[in-house]
Amino acid sequence: MNTPAREVNRANRRWPAPWWLMLLTVLPGVGAANPTDDNGIPGLLQFAEKYNESPQPASPTATSPTQKKKSPAPTTTLSAREDRQRDHRLQQQQHDKIVALEQQVARLTVERDAAVLKAKTVPVSKPQVTPPTTVPPDLPDLAGLRNLVQGVRQAVGVTLSEQQAKELVARARAREIAADEALREARHQNQSLQQQLASYRQQHDAANKALLAVDERRDALQKQLASLQQEQSTWKSDLAAAQALIKQGRDSDTALRKELGHVTARADKVQSALDVSQAELVKNRAEHKTPSSGQGQEPAVRLDDDINRQSYAAGVTLSRDIQSLQDEHRGWGVTVNEQALLAGIMDGVTGSLRLTPEALSWAQASADAALNNARASVMKRQQEA
Repeated sequence: MNTPAREVNRANRRWPAPWWLMLLTVLPGVGAANPTDDNGIPGLLQFAEKYNESPQPASPTATSPTQKKKSPAPTTTLSAREDRQRDHRLQQQQHDKIVALEQQVARLTVERDAAVLKAKTVPVSKPQVTPPTTVPPDLPDLAGLRNLVQGVRQAVGVTLSEQQAKELVARARAREIAADEALREARHQNQSLQQQLASYRQQHDAANKALLAVDERRDALQKQLASLQQEQSTWKSDLAAAQALIKQGRDSDTALRKELGHVTARADKVQSALDVSQAELVKNRAEHKTPSSGQGQEPAVRLDDDINRQSYAAGVTLSRDIQSLQDEHRGWGVTVNEQALLAGIMDGVTGSLRLTPEALSWAQASADAALNNARASVMKRQQEA
């Protein structure tokens, strides 16, 4: 923000200050010298000649690096107001010195003109002997001094005017305002970035939570998959065992079907024998019917002819088949009442049934179901063993 100070330093680099400051400090002494010493003009001209003969100070670019290193850098930065006040004071001092220098040059010019006029108006009317007078030497021209003063004015003129200082201050303020605006914009952007960062962090946390939930769900699914795989293995084992049982059951069913075929064939034979025996029994009852038969007494069977003996043999065969079936039922675990069995045989042979056809069908179905269950239980125990 020290733009005015930089402008002053730039002006001082363009016009080296030491020579004209030295001139401003020497000229008042020259003007205040004794006016009898040629009205101070030779001394001023001598100073001007010495200045012109003296070597010009080196440019800032020709300074040695050691001198640049020796010049201390400013440690503090002045504010725009302090720079403006300092420039105003410096400008006022320079202006006062220039005015004093111009007044002194004007006074010296007047004194020189008066001395020249006095030398030209010496009286020559009477030729008389007069003591020799000292004619003042021709005063040198003050053009060099005027040029010197003009150079001083030009050197001083490069300093900042009040308007330039105001412009510099205005530019400095504008830069300061722009810097403040940029700072506010940077703060606003920083706040926006902080909000975006907070939003990104929230999104990151939410994504982490979702990822954790997904991991937990994946672990649960993996456990469930392992359990299902174990169950599947168990199911496969059970299925293999069931298939083996089904195969055994099929084999047993085949064997049972064969056995049932044999039993059915024997039953058919028994039924045929029963039919023959029933027919013969009815015939015999009809032939040997006596009055005492009405009292429930069975007549004695005579085996003196072939028909009777054949009928008797068929009855014995039938009884043996019935006895075999009864033993088989006992082997399957089905108990049979012999008296009820004989009553059923006799009622079936005589045709006088004690049960209705529906009750008889239900009893036969129950007997078949009991027989089948008994067979299945026995076969299962045999397979387990």
